[in-house]
Amino acid sequence: MKKMDSNTNFTEIQTVIKSIRDNKILLVTNTENDANILNTLLEENNMYWATTDTIIRELPYIDTCKMYIFQYKTEEKNIQDLKNIVYESCKIFKIINLTQLNNFNTDKDINNWLNNGHTIEELIQFFNRSLDLKNKDLLQQNAFGIYKYVQKKMLKQKKYTLQTLPY
Repeated sequence: MKKMDSNTNFTEIQTVIKSIRDNKILLVTNTENDANILNTLLEENNMYWATTDTIIRELPYIDTCKMYIFQYKTEEKNIQDLKNIVYESCKIFKIINLTQLNNFNTDKDINNWLNNGHTIEELIQFFNRSLDLKNKDLLQQNAFGIYKYVQKKMLKQKKYTLQTLPY
């Protein structure tokens, strides 16, 4: 990834903070090029702001934001590191596994994928189908299997006393 100068970094950090305040969903990519393409294509939607993982790491705070992190082919460690930083302060947290998109493995990036006949609507549908890791009402999956959070309901326990009857 191309190193951004500090002035560009400052401007992008301010834009991301404004997007969080405006309740936009942050799309986190690993390249500045993908972020720029997404921002151009989703500009009219006004629900999303795309940025890079480098900018997210430089934010002074992340408070109650909605974040979708794009996972490319072999980035599990990078994704896990980013998740450790931001997960607790996110309202919505999704990992968008781009390798599951139709033909994404051969296209390598968002721009190529879109240029090969796919649409931004397909990408948004893919966002919507992705699992929100913060939603306790959905089935979740990790290395140990598939699970769902269940809240135990405490039943009123009636106390019964044993009375002895005189004979």
